[in-house]
Amino acid sequence: MTIIPFFSAIEVNKIDDYVRYRNLKLYIQSKSSQHVTSKELMALTGYAKFDKFRMHQFEFDYCYRDIPLEYLKAINADINTLKFCLELDKQEFDKAIKLTVLYPKFASIRLMSAIYNTKSFPEGTIESEAIKILQDFCKQTNKKCMINFPDLKTIMISEHGEKVETICYPPYYKFTKSWLMLKKNGIDMGVSYIK
Repeated sequence: MTIIPFFSAIEVNKIDDYVRYRNLKLYIQSKSSQHVTSKELMALTGYAKFDKFRMHQFEFDYCYRDIPLEYLKAINADINTLKFCLELDKQEFDKAIKLTVLYPKFASIRLMSAIYNTKSFPEGTIESEAIKILQDFCKQTNKKCMINFPDLKTIMISEHGEKVETICYPPYYKFTKSWLMLKKNGIDMGVSYIK
């Protein structure tokens, strides 16, 4: 799928002190880098096309997609160490979500289905003030808005500004028979795609 920049909210808010799945990423990347070549790993995981494997390897190493247990086995990742890293990541999320002051720089405005625009806040606007600004904006325009911190949370404001809902993105995971499944974050909120 290809992003349609013209229909998407281009800017997103960032939090300097928090990286989702930080410990898990570091562990997987360290194990993955111990292999001499990517072709060695490709052979161990059963991929036939090198380009596809390299793209997936990058996505596995940075936790952008679910990770096959076959890949984790090939890089000699220990399941108990993975679980420990994930617990550390959960603790870091719990600390980050309790931050009392966040300073959003941007909000996404839903103009219509799959079409978004970006609204900027004045420098130094705290989260609670940004929500109030958007509530007033929503009342005037009847548009839905959101403040997105993609790795942490998204704050949704209804078209009349009456309802404020927060969606959090904790680093949840689930081991299945064949996969380490990772919960998605909010990076796609306010983004339009074409197939």
